[in-house]
Amino acid sequence: MRAQEYFTPLEVAELAKRLDVNSVPSDKANLQKFIVKNNFGSSPLTRNRSGRGGGVEYHFSLFPEEFVVAYIDNRRREQAENDARVAMAEEQNALEALSGTALSAKQTKVMEARAGIIQAVKAYALAEGCGNGNAVMAVLALIETDRRLFAIAKTANDRAGNGRKLSRRTIYNWMKAQADGGVASLAPKATRDTASFPQWFPIFMGFYARPQSPTITVALDQYIDKARPNDPPSYDAVRRCLKKLDKVQGTQARYRGREGALALKARHAYVLRDTSGLLPTSVYTSDGKLFDAEVQHPVHGRPFRPEITPILDIATRKCVGWSVGLAENSRDVIAALRDATVSHGVAAIFYVDRGPGFRNDALDNALTGFCARLGTTKMHSLPYNSQARGIMERFHATVFTPLSKTFSSYIGEDMDREAGHKAHKNSRKDLKEFGTSALLPTWVEFIQSVEKSINDYNEAPHSGLRVRNAQGRKVEQTPNQSWDAAVINGFEAVTVNPIEADQLFRPVVRRRTNRAMVSWIGNSYFDLGLEPFHGTDILVGYDVRDATKMWCYEIDIVDGEELPGKLICVAAFEGNKERYVPYSMEQKAIEDRLKGRERRLQVHMDEVQAEAAPNRFLTGEANIPFSIVEKQVTTIDAVTNDTSPLSKVAAPQSPSAPALKIVRAKGERPRFSEDYELATWCLNNPEKVTEKDRSLLLTLTRSKSDLEYLRINGVDLESLRGLLRADATTPKKQRQE
Repeated sequence: MRAQEYFTPLEVAELAKRLDVNSVPSDKANLQKFIVKNNFGSSPLTRNRSGRGGGVEYHFSLFPEEFVVAYIDNRRREQAENDARVAMAEEQNALEALSGTALSAKQTKVMEARAGIIQAVKAYALAEGCGNGNAVMAVLALIETDRRLFAIAKTANDRAGNGRKLSRRTIYNWMKAQADGGVASLAPKATRDTASFPQWFPIFMGFYARPQSPTITVALDQYIDKARPNDPPSYDAVRRCLKKLDKVQGTQARYRGREGALALKARHAYVLRDTSGLLPTSVYTSDGKLFDAEVQHPVHGRPFRPEITPILDIATRKCVGWSVGLAENSRDVIAALRDATVSHGVAAIFYVDRGPGFRNDALDNALTGFCARLGTTKMHSLPYNSQARGIMERFHATVFTPLSKTFSSYIGEDMDREAGHKAHKNSRKDLKEFGTSALLPTWVEFIQSVEKSINDYNEAPHSGLRVRNAQGRKVEQTPNQSWDAAVINGFEAVTVNPIEADQLFRPVVRRRTNRAMVSWIGNSYFDLGLEPFHGTDILVGYDVRDATKMWCYEIDIVDGEELPGKLICVAAFEGNKERYVPYSMEQKAIEDRLKGRERRLQVHMDEVQAEAAPNRFLTGEANIPFSIVEKQVTTIDAVTNDTSPLSKVAAPQSPSAPALKIVRAKGERPRFSEDYELATWCLNNPEKVTEKDRSLLLTLTRSKSDLEYLRINGVDLESLRGLLRADATTPKKQRQE
């Protein structure tokens, strides 16, 4: 049935109301004003309606894009529902026509034998010109003498023993049953109730249907031990009941309880989704993939497994964008979606799973979210429903799994255990000695390999893109060919120009101004243009890699929705009280991650120290005697000349540094409560500096804030650096001696 394309004003208004489209008036009076305002009457797509009622009607494509898209989607949905109803009706008719096929082999054999007896009766009546009564009696007589007919009658009778013979009434009943219900009604009823089970079987299933997947023997032993039945079943009886359960309720019933929802789903039927009616950019889909091989980290060079986030166009199966990051997160998802949008067009639907990278404020916020600003509808697949995203799963298996196997650092399940262990050991050894390893691809090599694999995929024939060529034969297109064919047929993607892209793909947050200043992630940005907006909320756009400026916008309300409005200014970084240089979102994320790792390592170090000296928690008394030195000692010589057993103390080299208050027995090193105390003691006792002291001091000298802390507390930084440099040139064995 051809879909309607021309509508009267009343029909358009009712359709706009039903489709919930705001760009077209939903009442006839306002719609007519809308038509006059847009001069639809002069369009060649306007015509007089013929037939009853008359009037002027307009083609649906004259109206705004929102109305056109909603109408086309609604028309496709209605057509799909109608096709589904027709298909279900045809399937039901086919099942009713084949109702006699749900029979066992024995039932079918008996049905055919009874049909043969009836056919013999009809043939005799036709040949002799007699009625059915005489024909039945004649056939009964022939059964006694004709061996072939006797064998058919015996099968049709379906009785035990040879003494039971056919009767006239039995044949009449068969003939009536066939006339009323067809040949299938001649089949005998099942002699056994296959749907019933022994009383002990449900109790046994309580021991068998467990996630530990016990065997029949183990489950039967547990059932007998716990339930203590008077007449316990045998192993064969249990196996027969399980076999009947498979036949009556399906194999899923046996595994229910032994497997979770995800594993059971793989045993159920699934629905194939037809994508032939989609246009390019109608639906984009994405799913992160943890690479199955180790590569060198771009920052510290140690081995890790990167996360790849590709974007696929459902209609053409083309990979239209991708990004690589340290883990699946919103920044990588937005980077991949930005790549796809700029290079191929804006998606109508973004179909993804419920992972944290796809469920976050950066994508979903109604005001500042990426999808909201694109006009893209984001749809989530149901939990445990990876079959619904089979296209994405196949792409991973086709592109990234073979790519990971080309590297020596592959760690997939099918990697040889011995070879994998050897590669792991050698790569760590190389990293320790040389800082790099030929077994691990560099970050640049990995990125180039991913790009090449995606390009090869887009140029390879795809089994899901079969079309008929000029000769009428089905051939497979490549994703690039499928996209190009759609463009040739008139498809035009919704794109963004460079100026729009610059604003669109800049993340936006709501911030409150304060005296011509706005703050973000610890940075302060200043511009005189913000002074009239003191104390009000604005929208601030930022670049994740450039923290030198921020774009400030007014908040406009359009149809009840808040959107970025007029650009107020581009505020420049002015510095703040906590940092001397600005840092970007990416740098902040790296610092936060490093601080988290440092905290976790410190917790492990405390545990190691506690295990090494457990007795220190058993008493509150100090095992090492100490005293408080009243007089401050300022030189190391003054300490060494003292003959008192408690005279040795670490004196600071700088007069401005506070002296240590704790002294210990001669030959023992003091405990330090502050890092500057350790640094001062090491400067005064260079011969007693340990590897642990040197490592801690090196860490302090690499941090600007720690160096400032040491300087304020009187530590001579140049002398400390000289000590560490001299210590570094001394062989490790000699330092230990």
